[in-house]
Amino acid sequence: MVLIDQDASGPGGSDQMAMMVMLQSPQVKVLGITVVSGDQWQPEEVQHTLRMLELIHRTDVPVVPGALYP
Repeated sequence: MVLIDQDASGPGGSDQMAMMVMLQSPQVKVLGITVVSGDQWQPEEVQHTLRMLELIHRTDVPVVPGALYP
């Protein structure tokens, strides 16, 4: 079981790709994803993450906005 916590650099960034690998692995159960500001602002990265989940048919995974500022 895994809780993913990161800045979700996207769309199509390395963070998004790493999340897709984990989300599609039969060996990993992702409990949720928290997204904080990092390479981009948190609201934008939350939207990128939600769209990625739609594309891979994993809208069952909750996405929770984290810190906007450090």
